[in-house]
Formats: sequence, structure tokens, C-alpha cells
Amino acid sequence: MPGDSRYTKGKSIVYNSALKDSTIAILAKWGAISPKGGTANYVIIDLWGGAVKDGKPEAAFVHRDAHTVIEFVSEWDSNPKAKPGKPDCQACLQWIEDMYAEILEDYKQSYGSSVPAYQNYIDKDMPDWETAYYGTTFTRLKEIKGARDPANVFRFPQSIPLP
Repeated sequence: MPGDSRYTKGKSIVYNSALKDSTIAILAKWGAISPKGGTANYVIIDLWGGAVKDGKPEAAFVHRDAHTVIEFVSEWDSNPKAKPGKPDCQACLQWIEDMYAEILEDYKQSYGSSVPAYQNYIDKDMPDWETAYYGTTFTRLKEIKGARDPANVFRFPQSIPLP
């Protein structure tokens, strides 16, 4: 319907091993909190393996060794008084940012500072998204983009750029 909007904010982290007890405790803590104004706030835990591991190493998908992917999501309806296109549930944004920050710190203590993310769970605030989503394949993907889409028709803020 015209004027009817729903906003969604999502983030993700890719794990190459099973989740630690500390990670599960953080997820449980934040799962018990629901920000005021949100219509849905949840965490999706995807267990990978099987056919995901079967791809060729030179393929564009770099997360072949992933064991678990966590997606953090907050959704809310638009406030009719809010400016168009401007998310207006600050509590929802704060919930996801604070939960992600705590999970991120837990992740970095065990796995280091490079934090992979799943490219189908786009996060406009992801720093170094090129490495997080595409790892070592990013340079090759830019070459392919230049050859297959030289006019940059297929684009969005975090799409593969032209070389």
C-alpha cells in the first residue's frame, strides 16, 4: 500500500566451527530482550556443510568451510510521522547494533580480527565488506564484473564494482 513501509536491519557472522558456549549465552541474553517499536526481532542460525563444501576453491563463494552462519534481524513498521526512507525505530537499531557488538567481541577473542559475513545478508554498515563477503575472490570478481557488466547495470551500494 502507498505509504505503508516496513524496515529491516540485518547483520551476519560466518563461523568455521561450532558456536562456543559464550556465544550461545550472548544470543540467549539478547533474545530475551525485545526493543520497543519492533515488530520482529530475531536471530537465524544456519548450519552449513554438506553440498556447500563441494564447490571448487576458485569459485566466487569463499565460505565453503563455514559451519554456522548467524543472521541478526530487527524489523519495524514505519511511523506515519517519520520522514520517508528514514528508519524511525532507534530502539530497534540500537538492539541489533549492541547485540552484534557483543557477539563481534566474543568472535574476535577466539578467531581474530577478520570477521567474515554472508553476502546474501547485506549490511550497509559492514566495514571492509569486500573482504567480509568475498575474501580472496574479490579481485577476480571485479575482473568478471568488468567483462560481463561493463556498463555497471547490475549495481547497488555493496555490489561488485568495476575494476
